[in-house]
Amino acid sequence: MFSVPHLLTVEKFVDALGVLLDVRSPGEFAQGHVPGAISFPLFTDEERSQVGVCYKQRGRNAAVELGFAIAGSKFAGFIAEAKQLAGDRPIRLHCWRGGMRSEAR
Repeated sequence: MFSVPHLLTVEKFVDALGVLLDVRSPGEFAQGHVPGAISFPLFTDEERSQVGVCYKQRGRNAAVELGFAIAGSKFAGFIAEAKQLAGDRPIRLHCWRGGMRSEAR
């Protein structure tokens, strides 16, 4: 016989995995997100749009360079804020589409 010893809500399951930081833009987060995730955008909605337009007009390499130019100066602050939010829990990053933001480590 199969029994389930303990059921968790989605929020408790996500919390048990650590802090889930959603790195998508505020607009993407507002459209929907994993319950319990914290909005932690690498780009504002406007910055995301700029990178997307650059990708379409000038290609991947130019968009990557623009993305790093925009977000690079923010990294020290991102790290400090993520550490503060996480405390001693693991940090997980989430980007729904699995694009270049998801690949950045």
